[in-house]
Amino acid sequence: MSINRPLGSDIDVRHVPIDGTNYILAAGTTDVDSSAIDLSGFNDAVIIMTVGVIASSGDVTANLAHSDNGTDWDDIADSSISLSADTDDDKMLRWNLFRPTKRYVRVETVRGDGGNSTINGIHAILSGARSLPITPVYTAGQHEAVVDIVDPVDA
Repeated sequence: MSINRPLGSDIDVRHVPIDGTNYILAAGTTDVDSSAIDLSGFNDAVIIMTVGVIASSGDVTANLAHSDNGTDWDDIADSSISLSADTDDDKMLRWNLFRPTKRYVRVETVRGDGGNSTINGIHAILSGARSLPITPVYTAGQHEAVVDIVDPVDA
């Protein structure tokens, strides 16, 4: 039996503040933790972080942490990804979460070792919604434009 519903009807895409406030983080060496991403109501998630310029003497290490309450955080084992020097400029880091065991997840980023690093953005794609329709979660300054295109042959 097939279910006829638009592709993407069971996902939610979220733009995540990198340091709890900003969606783009200018060059610097401070460590930052993203805002918490609430995974309730979804079975899976893909977290994507894009990194801009990394100074020749700098590096970036990012990992995921999870929490039951959004306050007490534990690192997720084997989730650490490291980029170094200017050879890793403009990379995308991606984590695939299958059946997360805790409600919240965040990206923890260590920048430093002498050089500035830029973080261009963090996005979360939550999928496998347990109930439909989805009510997207937005914070101030965000908006969404969605266009459903139907092939005339299938209409």
